[in-house]
Amino acid sequence: MALEEFRSFPPGRTEADKFVFGLKSATGELVGMLACDRNYPQARSWWIALLLIDPAHRGQGVAKTLCAGFFSWLKTQGADRVELAVFAENKAGLRFWEGQGFMLVRTAGPVSIGTKQHSLQVLARAL
Repeated sequence: MALEEFRSFPPGRTEADKFVFGLKSATGELVGMLACDRNYPQARSWWIALLLIDPAHRGQGVAKTLCAGFFSWLKTQGADRVELAVFAENKAGLRFWEGQGFMLVRTAGPVSIGTKQHSLQVLARAL
C-alpha cells in the first residue's frame, strides 16, 4: 500500500506535484518519510498523503521533528494550509495530528481497502 501511495497522484496532478521528504538519524539511517502533494486540493494548500516512521523509532519524536521541518519548509513555498486524511478508527493517528494543530474539517468515505470499509477524518491546519 505504501509503494502505491508514492506512485499515485490526485486528480489533475502529475509527478511534478509530488514531494517526498525523509528524516535521517544521527547515524544516517532513514527513520521517517513524508509524501505530499502541492496545491491540492486547492492552490496554496498541500496534502499529506503518507507519513511513515520506522517502528524502532516511534515514540521518540521523529514524526514531530519531520512535520515541524516540513511545515517550516512549506511556509517558504508560499503554502498557507495543510490537509490530510486519517482512518476514523486510528485513534492514535488522530491524537498525533490534533497535537500538531490539525482540526477536523469533514468526514469522508467509506473507502474500501481490501475487504474492509473505512471512514476517513479529513483534517486541516493553517500555517
